[in-house]
Amino acid sequence: MIVLLTGDDQHAIQEQLNQYKAEIDSQWLTVREAARLQTFPDDYYFPCAWGESMRQIGNAVPVTLAYIIASSIRDHLHSLTVGRKIVSLSGKL
Repeated sequence: MIVLLTGDDQHAIQEQLNQYKAEIDSQWLTVREAARLQTFPDDYYFPCAWGESMRQIGNAVPVTLAYIIASSIRDHLHSLTVGRKIVSLSGKL
């Protein structure tokens, strides 16, 4: 099926698309939405103003990613020390 649009139809569709884009562009995330994207728990409290909270969330390592990395490091260190004596810098352990 082929639909031919007149200039007026194309103009009307373009206006609707522009209006929709403007609505989307003007919507800011809430602190809670941003926190969810960064996998913060829903009960995590951000006591600061919106801008400061958004900065903190934006600079944060996602919680789930940090957990995965820490677990991997723990597992690797555990595999290195299984069956071996851990020696501290002071030589006492």
